[in-house]
Amino acid sequence: MFRNVAHKRNRHGQTLVEYGLIVASVAVAAILVLSALGSALGGTFSSINSALGAAGGGGGPTASPTVTPTPAPVPTDYALAGTASCATCADAPNVNDGNDSTSGNQATDFTLGTYRTWFEVDLGAAHTISSVRVHTANNNPDDPYGTSTVIVSYSPDDTNWTSFSPAHAMAAADDTWDITPTSARYWRITDNNKSTLEYWKVFTWSLFGTS
Repeated sequence: MFRNVAHKRNRHGQTLVEYGLIVASVAVAAILVLSALGSALGGTFSSINSALGAAGGGGGPTASPTVTPTPAPVPTDYALAGTASCATCADAPNVNDGNDSTSGNQATDFTLGTYRTWFEVDLGAAHTISSVRVHTANNNPDDPYGTSTVIVSYSPDDTNWTSFSPAHAMAAADDTWDITPTSARYWRITDNNKSTLEYWKVFTWSLFGTS
């Protein structure tokens, strides 16, 4: 009987050892499989990351390009390089010399059969003008040297003239206003108020454009 008991104990111990070996073998096999699988997955993820990097220009987020704003063109006063004239004055060049302390004094032009007075500037070539500045004695039409409304005209040949309508009402003695961008060589400003024998004093006349 004791021999049978010992035999059973030995068999039981042997069984436990066998189970332990089986579990150890399974664990080693699982480790090997997971290790191989991990390497394969790592290679796959590395390939995906490289492909994404090639498509996006890098492994990280693509930086937005820096946009440098284009500065607006600075308007040029084309009247400065032009040649000024008027019908009955000798100081017309004073109106486009850029000097607010000198002036052109235009008398009433009887030769045209009208009391209106005007100054003209030949730009030497056609330029696109988009704004006008007139600095006159004052914007009081009752003053012998001032005016309250100005007609701006342009011509391609100094013969055929087109005027902007309506006449511009001077907001001040020194006033700058926009006009429809127009390309022309010859430009003229006309005092729209004179109806008697008077003068028109203009200190500065500017014609601004970008081409």
